[in-house]
Amino acid sequence: MIGKLASIGRLHIVAIAVAGTFTFGWLFTGRYLWAIAALAGFDWFLVNLLNRVVDTPRIRPTASRAPTSSSATAARFFSPG
Repeated sequence: MIGKLASIGRLHIVAIAVAGTFTFGWLFTGRYLWAIAALAGFDWFLVNLLNRVVDTPRIRPTASRAPTSSSATAARFFSPG
C-alpha cells in the first residue's frame, strides 16, 4: 500500500520540494518555515497525483499499439548493417 502511494505520488519529488522550500525559507527569512514546507509538499503531491491520473489513460493505449511506419523506418535507418 505504501509502495503504491509512493509510486503514484512520486514521494521523492515531494521530498525534494519540501527540502528546497524549507532550505530557501530559512535562507531568506532566518526562520524554519515548517508550515510553508508542508504546504509546498502537499501541493507537489497533488500535482504529481493529478498528473499521474491524467497521463494513465494516454499511456495505456500506446503500450499495446503496433509500431507505426515512422518507427519502422527509423529502425531500418539506425540499424547496423
